Amino acid sequence: MSFVDVVLIVLALTFALSGFRQGLLVSATSIAGFLAGAVVGAQLSGPVADSIDGSSVTRVFVALVVVLAGALLGQILAGAIGRAVRRQVTWEPAKMLDSVAGAVVSAVAVLLVAWMVASPLATSPFPEVAGQVRQSALVQAVDSAVPSSVRSVYDSLREAIDRRGLPDVLDPLTPTRVREVPPPDPALAGSEVVARVQGSVVKIRGVAPSCSRQIDGSGFVYATERVMTNAHVLAGVTEPTVQAEGEEYDARTVFVDEALDVAVLAVPGLPQATLSFTDGVAEAGDDAIIMGYPGGGDLYVGAARVRDRGEISGPDFRNSSTVVRDVYALYGTVRAGNSGGPLFAPDGTVLGVVFASAIDDPNTGYALTGPQVAEAAGIGANAVAAVATGPCE
Repeated sequence: MSFVDVVLIVLALTFALSGFRQGLLVSATSIAGFLAGAVVGAQLSGPVADSIDGSSVTRVFVALVVVLAGALLGQILAGAIGRAVRRQVTWEPAKMLDSVAGAVVSAVAVLLVAWMVASPLATSPFPEVAGQVRQSALVQAVDSAVPSSVRSVYDSLREAIDRRGLPDVLDPLTPTRVREVPPPDPALAGSEVVARVQGSVVKIRGVAPSCSRQIDGSGFVYATERVMTNAHVLAGVTEPTVQAEGEEYDARTVFVDEALDVAVLAVPGLPQATLSFTDGVAEAGDDAIIMGYPGGGDLYVGAARVRDRGEISGPDFRNSSTVVRDVYALYGTVRAGNSGGPLFAPDGTVLGVVFASAIDDPNTGYALTGPQVAEAAGIGANAVAAVATGPCE
């Protein structure tokens, strides 16, 4: 039993006792007010956090404070209404039933809130905190029991708050302009090719000592014992590891191109099959598949469609210079942690490397084209010496 489990058990019992005393009417209205206030706070958190001049960690902290403040205010107001209603209940059996139900609802609510908080903490930039959360049996049990509808709503709120790990492709004041294409074909996510290639899509993890930050990203095996990913995924990381099909391997960075945002890892003993790049390039309207490990979680497979292909001028991931890159604009979902993952053609060959999303359009992502990363792939396949990954971002 982890320390997190002990804390959660104490909290659940404490809130269950409080719920028993208050009853279901007060507990339920308080929880409803808490959630409603959290939704309002989430809507305000983005603009408030963006107005803060600080690091991404600071902005995320401010956003969470705004959400919590809204939740507490909603809880206080709704709880007052619930207490007024409960005072009208005089029949003793009804009061007892109300008390027992209040205890159960309060305990469940604590576990649900703990799951909501644990999700970002499990991928936080602080390794000790993330490790404790990942070891929690209670959090894992709640995670497996949460309905998909609740999970999708929470994921949307979280994504609106935290885009850490996704660089901007365009200059900050340049709006995203995309070609309209039909929606992606959802059947692609369950196609036979996904089962064939998914073993070669890997999770990359590591710690950047200079800022005590844990990183999570994606990559893919493109040559024997070689994994391609993004340079921004490895920024400041000295001892990366690669997770593939349940096994973890030590890796070393042997190639980095910060301007292009490409890096290559050498992974001794990695047995996964190598993927091949597509001959030629995709055109607007072509089908594609995005794969990776957003948030350091499970493998994500998403259908996509190529909106356009061409050269785009914008900042490098350190915002230190302007670069021109050959990219695909995609109709699809790209989240933090997808960085470095492959963009597949329907036949299982690699079209490019996913590296960014549009900050003002959640349905648009970007991938470096195969021809753009071809030189990096060739150099990285033969490189053996470790290279620096630059300062932490």
